[in-house]
Amino acid sequence: VYFAAPKAAIRFSGFETCSGLLTGPDGQDKYALGAAKGFVAGLGAGTMEAIFVTTPQETIKVRLINDALRTDGPPKYQSFSHGVRGIVSEFGLSGVYKGVLPTILKVSTAQATRFGVFQCIPAENRNTPLKAAFSGAFAGGVSVLLFQGIDVGKFIEC
Repeated sequence: VYFAAPKAAIRFSGFETCSGLLTGPDGQDKYALGAAKGFVAGLGAGTMEAIFVTTPQETIKVRLINDALRTDGPPKYQSFSHGVRGIVSEFGLSGVYKGVLPTILKVSTAQATRFGVFQCIPAENRNTPLKAAFSGAFAGGVSVLLFQGIDVGKFIEC
């Protein structure tokens, strides 16, 4: 819950930023990527999301879960904020970036797929809020099915 809004903000602003970088001043496809433009912009958006939100979120989450399940004594952390302060103080800011490369791999490819699939859906099938929601749900479902295995590997590394 703490990271939902920042994650969405980075994801969509990253996609728009990357799309803008791939578009010329007169709106043309600057690098002639065609349908791949959504995938490339999604790859950039996912990379930004992984670096700025997902990696710290997942590392903190895993450390807090492991702390709560300790069998050698009571948990060290009493709350989320206490846990974040404790983790950063014990491991440094770099401590919340453990597993950054697998996270970038998972999130960037998942977002590339999500945005790429969505952009490949014909505009007439996403021209109303309801159609766009169904198209987004379809694109999200495809990326979840394709990339769940990377998420498991990333979790094990943390």
